[in-house]
Amino acid sequence: MREEFEAWAISVGLTLRGETGQYLKEIQCAWMAWQASRAAVVVELPKRDSEIDRDGAFYNLGVEDCRAAIESTGIRVK
Repeated sequence: MREEFEAWAISVGLTLRGETGQYLKEIQCAWMAWQASRAAVVVELPKRDSEIDRDGAFYNLGVEDCRAAIESTGIRVK
């Protein structure tokens, strides 16, 4: 998530770090807002298939793959 934030900040022309190597105060505030915006979003996935047959197993794997991909962006999954 931090890499995505920093890429965005650089793409809009922001300077991220001061002479100490730490985020500038404004960037730290933007980073905190970025994290809060991600935490506010919750995605509800479809329920897992309770009947694990050949097709149901693939369906459940797909749901879990989606969960992992969404959570890797810093977004919560219900």
